[in-house]
Amino acid sequence: MAQAHDGDQEHQDEEFEELYVTRDEARQIAGLEALRYLEESDNRIAYVSFVSDLQDYCLCEFRHHPPQGWSFSCRMLHPELRLPGEQISDALIAERARSGNMIAAIRLYRGKYDVGLAEAKIAVERLLKTPRNGTHNP
Repeated sequence: MAQAHDGDQEHQDEEFEELYVTRDEARQIAGLEALRYLEESDNRIAYVSFVSDLQDYCLCEFRHHPPQGWSFSCRMLHPELRLPGEQISDALIAERARSGNMIAAIRLYRGKYDVGLAEAKIAVERLLKTPRNGTHNP
């Protein structure tokens, strides 16, 4: 993906350019990535997949945008739609934070507890101050 430069509109437009695929390509990608819940209609292909860039299970979708084609998006899987092995644990949130991936830790915390960005950031920072055995470090 092109990198945006201040004041350079051409590069900024390239940064956010939507990519489109054909229906057959969308079906093929969905078939390869889907772990479960593969649903298809005239204008939507949806499935659950583990998205490594987000380090989480997500609801992934291809949507039809005539005449351009099919575009991809994904969003965090709601807690009630997760299978037992897909649940977000506090230990997973803490592990992401301790490994330096604060963005992933905050995003996971927000998804688990349905809170805003500021509250999640404070909570994850508090988790970092808690020793791994679970006792609080004053």
